[in-house]
Amino acid sequence: VSQGAFDVEFIVPRDIQVPVGPGKVSFYAKRAGAFEDQAGYNLNILVGGLNENVPQDNVGPEIELFMNDENFISGGTTNDNPILLVNLSDDSGLNTTGGIGHDLIAILDGDTANPFVLNEYYQANVDDFSRGKVQFKLRDLEDGPHSLQVKAWDTYNNFSVATIDFIVTGGEAIKISRVLNYPNPFVDYTEFWFNHNAMAVETIHGQIKPADFLRLNPSE
Repeated sequence: VSQGAFDVEFIVPRDIQVPVGPGKVSFYAKRAGAFEDQAGYNLNILVGGLNENVPQDNVGPEIELFMNDENFISGGTTNDNPILLVNLSDDSGLNTTGGIGHDLIAILDGDTANPFVLNEYYQANVDDFSRGKVQFKLRDLEDGPHSLQVKAWDTYNNFSVATIDFIVTGGEAIKISRVLNYPNPFVDYTEFWFNHNAMAVETIHGQIKPADFLRLNPSE
């Protein structure tokens, strides 16, 4: 903002009404280095219609799904209150305005009658309208296998769907499965991978010598 003037460019979602009518633009500004905020609005604008000269876009958003952290692989285990993590990207921007039938939603175990609406949980990346994230906590899930589907729309009303599978093993105890190490056999170094149901992941780096391994596991 310079002397009260500023320019803004943005893509208006196709969900707006086609008939042209009065609109409203609200704005907010904060002075750098000072505790001074400014807010206002402008009603002297018209909104509507379609721009026939915009670039074509027929591809829906890219969706990445994880449970609890971005190291999660579909089919792994979680606790009974996992956090759904969604990474979204689209060159035309994401539609999170909640137009009819165009909500950003998650569907658990095919229950389409009770979707989780994620619009308000979407957080755009700083200075990048084309990318953002969702974090949504699921609660009190039953033990066993589950499938979760996320559907997202861009501003052109193109949609994409992604699915992630996971197994809930509830309770406070940490449960570990599918323990693998590589290289195996090893001479002086190996790494371990495993599935677990913990909320967070800590990466442990280290080396295990064969002699130490034998002392810890004399039966192996």
